[in-house]
Amino acid sequence: MPLGHEEFVIVESRDHGGRRDVFLDVSAGDNTTEWFLAAQPARLRPRRWSRSFMHDEPGILLGVELGLGRAVKPRHTVPYTVAVRVDPSFVPITKPVFLHYRRQRYYGRLHQAIGSRLEAAVGERLARRPRPRRGNRP
Repeated sequence: MPLGHEEFVIVESRDHGGRRDVFLDVSAGDNTTEWFLAAQPARLRPRRWSRSFMHDEPGILLGVELGLGRAVKPRHTVPYTVAVRVDPSFVPITKPVFLHYRRQRYYGRLHQAIGSRLEAAVGERLARRPRPRRGNRP
């Protein structure tokens, strides 16, 4: 079931210079950074870059905030309370989001209710436009 589209952007520290050639990822199996950079125009792609693995999403945001590197994140997952900013020099890339569940002959009322709630809540979250910048917020 299609729920909407995520917009992927590169985030970097707002307060620290940071390492611009290092990208923070969850694990070696996470190919989001490679996919994002390959989808960029050739003039925007960094010539040399490396990856560092934080093994959890909060660790990635904290690492970016502290200037350990940059990260490719869905825009809607970046809280307004962290000291990171979206790098405007890169083109945002969208990717569809789907809800997958096992095919059955009959879906109970609870299953249908949960599916409807997930579809509405996630669809609403993905459809929101980013809040405008105020003060120190991204």
